[in-house]
Amino acid sequence: MKKAIKQYVYMSQRWNIETHASEWVPEVWSFKVDAGEYRVFVSEQMGEIDIPDNWDPVPGQVAALEEEKRTALTEYQKRVEQINRQLSNLQAIEYS
Repeated sequence: MKKAIKQYVYMSQRWNIETHASEWVPEVWSFKVDAGEYRVFVSEQMGEIDIPDNWDPVPGQVAALEEEKRTALTEYQKRVEQINRQLSNLQAIEYS
């Protein structure tokens, strides 16, 4: 399935670590972003992308949620460890 989309083309100044020099590279956004010293608006264009007819968003959504769940569990475990450490420190204090 072909889909027409509006594209906003910018040129952005980036540092090339291989050549150790600044260079201008194109960027394409699906929305207008702020231009400035290091990003200059070039033009608004219509583009066409090809989406497979049998494309299914569910596997990508499931993968993103699984990653979010892993991140949440990791953050939760770190916080529980911090709380347990604080509890241990408080319970180890002797009052005379």
